[in-house]
Amino acid sequence: MKYTVLTFIALYLLLPSIGTAQFAKSDSDTLWIDSITTHSGQKSVMEINFANADTLKAIDLLLDYGNPELLIDSISFIGSRVPDIFLKIATIDSNLAQVHIGAINFNDEYIAPGQGLFARIFLSVPDEFPTQVLPFDTTFIQTGALVFANNNHETYIPIFAQGYLDNSFAPAVTDSAWVDDITVFSGQDFDLPLYYHNQYPVSTIKIPLKYPSDNIVIDSITTTGLRGDIAVITNYDFNDTEKKLLITLNFTEQEKLLAGSGPLVRLHFSVLPGGSTLTTALDTTIYSGTDFYVQLDKLFGFIKAYPKFVPGKIIIDIATDADDQQSETLPRAYALDQNRPNPFNPTTTISFALPTSSVVHLEVYNILGQRVRSLVNHKLPAGEHQIEFDGRDENRQSLASGVYFYRISAEDFHQYRKMILLK
Repeated sequence: MKYTVLTFIALYLLLPSIGTAQFAKSDSDTLWIDSITTHSGQKSVMEINFANADTLKAIDLLLDYGNPELLIDSISFIGSRVPDIFLKIATIDSNLAQVHIGAINFNDEYIAPGQGLFARIFLSVPDEFPTQVLPFDTTFIQTGALVFANNNHETYIPIFAQGYLDNSFAPAVTDSAWVDDITVFSGQDFDLPLYYHNQYPVSTIKIPLKYPSDNIVIDSITTTGLRGDIAVITNYDFNDTEKKLLITLNFTEQEKLLAGSGPLVRLHFSVLPGGSTLTTALDTTIYSGTDFYVQLDKLFGFIKAYPKFVPGKIIIDIATDADDQQSETLPRAYALDQNRPNPFNPTTTISFALPTSSVVHLEVYNILGQRVRSLVNHKLPAGEHQIEFDGRDENRQSLASGVYFYRISAEDFHQYRKMILLK
């Protein structure tokens, strides 16, 4: 059964015809639609509110939303100012892209003066819905597409403010994953964190990676202590022939990956002995037809998004412990030099010396003693080393001006120095 404009008012007045409704004389008599922002594949809710200066026995509203491809799922009066005893009818005409919403009472109940919710429109934006702004507007308001009726059987048209559905929203536009550049040595094993920044909650992550070098072997992958640790399912597929792997992390609604930045997983590699000095890259790829993508959580309809990936260089050096022992220019003791320049903006160089091949940890701390960046976390050969610090934290965010400390640990040697970032 379809209801035409003024159906409810006609029932209320019980007359064969109705005169033209008058426009409201009070600014208090209004009805407005709350605008919303959406994206393709999302479910959303649009609220209709109203205010009345007089008691009301009926409200009749016809809305046009302009695009039949938009899916209107349902209309709800739960939590509305309309009393439960009122007859409430809502019809959806997807062909005409219209919704008709009304409420009427034939008894002594009425809607008291005030303002608040009239109804909610639950809608779904289809996948690949075009970027556009859709007005939710009354149709032919001058002929009575929006009508209030009071206790005295008087009908009038309130002030109306249309609402908009803005589908220009672009999810995950700033999402990205990256790995650091690293220098490693023949026969060494090393850890390489994979960082991920997400703007919105994520339910699934798939990251296919490629490390095209026969000198490198991947030993293991872990999420322990990292952002990926809350994943309910972790899966790692390897193709050693093509030097590819696929990392899959699935999260639950209760333990979804919330917006944030930081190490997601840690990859552990070994460098085979021998070979020659070379530079390779850890980059994203396509693994068995799967490219790098994430699914946003239920709030965004599990829509797929495709973050940016920044590859990292892996520089393999052939230096060995035997070379260390034969060199006549090796340092005689561990040392950590003052960074240069100091103060600095935006980069500075930290130099240190190793008399023998050592596992080195070089870290930066703020004045509160909180670690803000790990610069080195692997074995290095004996000799003089220089590391450039770019004034950014672990999430690649620029640090504020101030005093910072850098600390080295190598075997039994520990030392720190102060540096100043001045912008």
